[in-house]
Amino acid sequence: MDMGPVGIGLTLLILALIALSWPYRRARSFTLRMDIAAPREQVWGTYVLDLEVPESALLHDHVKSATTFVEDPTIKEVVIDSSGGHGTETTTLHLKTLTQERPRLDEVRTCRWGSTPYPYGENEVVRFELEETGAGSAATLTWQGETLSLWQCFNLWKTNRRHLKQLKEVCETGKLDHGAVSQRSLWICLAFSALAILSFTYLLGWIGGLVLAVIVVIHEFGHWLALKLTGQPAPRVILIPFLGGIATANHRHKSLFHDAFCSLMGPGFSVLPCGAFLVAALVLGLPDYDPSHYDLPSNALPPEQFLSFFCLTAAWTFAFINLLQMVPVLPLDGGQVLRALVQSFSGQGARWILLALTGLAIAGLLYASQVLIAAVLGLGALQAWHMKHDSSTARAMNGSEMAYICLGYLATLGIYGAAIVLYMELTTQSLR
Repeated sequence: MDMGPVGIGLTLLILALIALSWPYRRARSFTLRMDIAAPREQVWGTYVLDLEVPESALLHDHVKSATTFVEDPTIKEVVIDSSGGHGTETTTLHLKTLTQERPRLDEVRTCRWGSTPYPYGENEVVRFELEETGAGSAATLTWQGETLSLWQCFNLWKTNRRHLKQLKEVCETGKLDHGAVSQRSLWICLAFSALAILSFTYLLGWIGGLVLAVIVVIHEFGHWLALKLTGQPAPRVILIPFLGGIATANHRHKSLFHDAFCSLMGPGFSVLPCGAFLVAALVLGLPDYDPSHYDLPSNALPPEQFLSFFCLTAAWTFAFINLLQMVPVLPLDGGQVLRALVQSFSGQGARWILLALTGLAIAGLLYASQVLIAAVLGLGALQAWHMKHDSSTARAMNGSEMAYICLGYLATLGIYGAAIVLYMELTTQSLR
């Protein structure tokens, strides 16, 4: 992409995302305040985790169980639904009560999250204070602790802010409308996708932009289908302006085979329309055109050859875009497949191999003055850096599963490579 205003803006945006994700663990804090039109005792009874209290159970509907783990000081073992409300994955955490002065003050520390002790440092404190006001209660939530990056701190801020808003809703209305949150999230995805389509048309014109949008949607549908086949509840596809798209899951894969399969299915599923367009072009007959022209020559070809040109170009575009996605560097699909394969042997090995490959790719792109693409791969390098040193918690692939993934990857790579070679041969023949 030419480094015009759009390229410069995208590069700055990606560099900002890199800064937010940069692995810089340090102490951070934030404070949230909210006025709630309800008595202090009611707000307290709703906020403090007690599944025997209907209002508290409503606010903490993601909590499956809460039992006292240690008496003095009180440490609760809490099991939560970590799959976004779908009930397909749970996580156990230990919460230590530091101070509790009913109905004014509550201080809690997270001692363990899953298999990670003190995820936010041993001095983390979540402080919740309630003060009476003329209109009800004033709630103040202060969080302080350590985060791995600014992005993690932002996510904690967002989660606690949403929790306070839900507390206000339950206390003032006696109900909690999860549908409004889901609807808002859906509209955000649709808005981003619409902006992405407009960005594609800005770069390639209306026809080229719409064709690219269709290719990206089909590619992401392959990921979505694989997520559904592997038991992921309600996966979602969103298009990203100027960059492409992403299919998101609600929880981590339980198997590295599922992880690799879902990553490979984007390019793998796109083989079907690529092959269909290529066959259609052969059946319709080859047009006589100059392949150095990238815009669809609606006025340069007779109508009987235009459809053949369109099919041939669409097949090449499918092959080229998906072939790029199979390069084994993060955050591309090929890098995700390689990560899952190597993690089956060594989590630490996967981390350093992917860092090395992604670093070499970034260096090559910078040497070629491709700053924007290098910045995108910079996000992949951070993904590799944040990988755990130990093995993934997902089940490692066995020999047959690794063979299936390798064969699928090589077959998909071969099909796209053959499609591009065939395209070049056919267009060369049509010029003779």
